[in-house]
Amino acid sequence: AYGYLLDYDMSLGLSRNTFGARYAAGYPISEDRKLLVDLELAEQRDAGDNPSEIDVGYWRAELGWACERLTVRAGLETLEGSAADGQFRTPLATLHKWNGWADRFLLTPTDGLDDLYVSVGGSVGGVKLAGAWHDFSAESASADYGNEIDLLASYETSWKQTFAAKAALYDTDGFAQDVTKVMVWTGWGF
Repeated sequence: AYGYLLDYDMSLGLSRNTFGARYAAGYPISEDRKLLVDLELAEQRDAGDNPSEIDVGYWRAELGWACERLTVRAGLETLEGSAADGQFRTPLATLHKWNGWADRFLLTPTDGLDDLYVSVGGSVGGVKLAGAWHDFSAESASADYGNEIDLLASYETSWKQTFAAKAALYDTDGFAQDVTKVMVWTGWGF
């Protein structure tokens, strides 16, 4: 269970109280396989001097399967939103991780966001690989926001240096512009 009580002096529109709960577990199926379950539910309301009335919710349901070298997950995440009730916002979150690496949904759209997704991760010969597909749509309207494919490859050397590259390919259905991002980096661990 969690609660975030945010009362900003400068960004009044972000002042809001969020209360929620998350359940995440892995259930062994065999010696090296397990079923993954991740469920979350939250409610958000305006707080402090927020000039808007906010009354929206959030939920996520995800099922997965994991074995020694491969993990597959599928889920639906919903951030409610409407002109009358406001939008579920997460000013402390890194939405780059959750709603696509093209960063088209760093703010919840006016009509909310439904994110139907499938992800796959594993390793081959010391190279970690990950991929995800997202289908985005409005939560409280019939708008289609497009889809996105995210790809990642990373390798860690014996001297703790990581080399990585990832790509995000967002294809809009009229919500925003198409975006292709490629990111390449290296880092060292101690």
